Formats: sequence, structure tokens, C-alpha cells
Amino acid sequence: MSKWVSALNAFINIEDEQKFKQSIHNDINTRVFTETFETPTIITPTKPWKKWYELWIKL
Repeated sequence: MSKWVSALNAFINIEDEQKFKQSIHNDINTRVFTETFETPTIITPTKPWKKWYELWIKL
């Protein structure tokens, strides 16, 4: 139980939006595709520049 509480605490305290979204994405991949593919791949976003580009466009 303490491992689950620690993981939840770490998830709640994520301040970086990209890390937060990546965490959710990886969690979904792990839980949804484990039975289908047996070993889901945890990925890193391929477009880290996209957020900065979108902010720059708004200026």
C-alpha cells in the first residue's frame, strides 16, 4: 500500500505539464496494451518543441 501511496504522491506533485501528460500516456499504454502486446513500450514525446512553438505563435 505504501508503494501505491508513494506513486500517487509523485504523480500529484508533477509540476511540468509535459511530464504529467507523458506519465498519463505511459500509464494508459501500460494498462491498456499489456494484455494485447504483453510488453508495452514506454515512450518519450517525439515533439518536445511543439509546446514552445505554440507559445511562440501566440506572441
